[in-house]
Amino acid sequence: MKRYKMTINGQHYETHVVEYSKLNARIIVNDVEYSVEFDHEEPAPKQQQIVLVNNTIPAAPEIKQATDDGREVKAPIPGTIASIMVKEGDIVSTGDILFTLEAMKMESEIAAPIDGTVEKIFVKDKASVQEGDVLLKLVR
Repeated sequence: MKRYKMTINGQHYETHVVEYSKLNARIIVNDVEYSVEFDHEEPAPKQQQIVLVNNTIPAAPEIKQATDDGREVKAPIPGTIASIMVKEGDIVSTGDILFTLEAMKMESEIAAPIDGTVEKIFVKDKASVQEGDVLLKLVR
C-alpha cells in the first residue's frame, strides 16, 4: 500500500494506507492505526472522523455466488487495475493478493476471499473498473 510523509502545522507524520473504500479507510499514522469514516454530505465534504482501532482484519472484497458453483470477485470501488498478480489456472488461497486497484491516487490490494483456482480473468492491466464490476471468477 502507499506510504506518505506529511507535515501538518509543523508536525511530521509518516502514514501508511492499509485499506481504502468509498466509505472508510484504515491508515497508520506514526505507528498508530486509525479507522477513518468519510462523510458524504453535499455540497462540500465534511472533515473526516478518525477513530483509534485495535487489531482489525481487512475486509475481503464482496463476492457473489455464481450460478455454476464459482465465485465472482468484484471491484470494491471504482478505479484502475494497477496490476494483476495471477493468471488463469493459478491455484490461490484465501488472502492471496489477486489485483492492485488504484483509486484516488491510492492503491488497494484485492485478496482472494476463498481457496480456489482462477477460472477466468475479466479485466486487463490498466483497465478502468466501476464498483461491482466482476474482475475474476474462482472455482473450488
